[in-house]
Amino acid sequence: PVERTSKRAIWPVLLEVSILTFLLGIAMNAIPNLTNHTEDMLRALGDYYIAPWYGQLISIVFAFLLLSAVNTAIGALVGIQFSMARDRELPAVFGRLNRFGMPTLALIVATSVPVLVLLTEHDLLRLASFYAIGVVGAITLNLGATATNFALRLKPWERTLLFVAAAVLFLIELTIAFEKH
Repeated sequence: PVERTSKRAIWPVLLEVSILTFLLGIAMNAIPNLTNHTEDMLRALGDYYIAPWYGQLISIVFAFLLLSAVNTAIGALVGIQFSMARDRELPAVFGRLNRFGMPTLALIVATSVPVLVLLTEHDLLRLASFYAIGVVGAITLNLGATATNFALRLKPWERTLLFVAAAVLFLIELTIAFEKH
């Protein structure tokens, strides 16, 4: 049941992300005169605290981690387009499967949009800004859609909490968009 399994999945991830973010922040601030490492901070941490070979190893591991994240994102985009085509929210061609069971047009769109972004934008900081806007926007939409979906049986305090969180995240989204242009 989702009520039991979701808590078992969320809490360890929440604690891990919170604790590791805190510890990495402390580790970054403890390095004297650390500047100009906006694009390779984990490598700089590995170089400083362990050895240069470890910094290189971290770079390789995180490159594979990013490739895995790209694969997951493309798979999710294909799935969303396929579902929307089946629900008649997108043209039926987005739901047509090739001989391998993959919706071809959905795969082309899901792959070409990120490629076009990378071809037109080369600055990692601006790409990170796009990422921040996208992630906060996606979470805001999800919370807002859940809070306003009255077909879901939610307790009043849960619906209120979701709505307030969506409103706060919407303001954060506006702030990020304004600050990051």
